[in-house]
Amino acid sequence: MKGALVLIGTSAVGWLAWWACEPLHLMAQYAVSVIASGVGYYYTKKFAENQLGL
Repeated sequence: MKGALVLIGTSAVGWLAWWACEPLHLMAQYAVSVIASGVGYYYTKKFAENQLGL
């Protein structure tokens, strides 16, 4: 369950970052998306551990 939540959170944040940087160059979109995915991974994992007890 925890792994599925982390995967969904990471993907959602990465996709939102990609969408938000639409006007930028492709490589800038990619870089922001990768960084945002890492941030999404960290906070989704932290949320699943602290709030849900998984």
